[in-house]
Amino acid sequence: MESLVYYERALKLDPSHELALVNLGYSLYKVGKKDEAEKVWKRALRLNPASFPALANLLYYYKEEGKEREAKKIEEKLRNLWPEKLTNGKISK
Repeated sequence: MESLVYYERALKLDPSHELALVNLGYSLYKVGKKDEAEKVWKRALRLNPASFPALANLLYYYKEEGKEREAKKIEEKLRNLWPEKLTNGKISK
């Protein structure tokens, strides 16, 4: 996936670029590198613990993988940080 190259380049220029990290994680996820995507989203959260896109992607990933304990932790964090964007365990836009 071509986007991987661009996000990796962006991160070489600015390793703390939160959106580049989130999007790199999504691109990795889309090509089946789900474990790597999880690590990248967690890296984004170390930079910004309230990152809605990183939290939302992790929630989706954990639910899809059946990692209920992890999903509940992320869901609780989202509920506390972004209550207006979480309804019945689903993310609203």
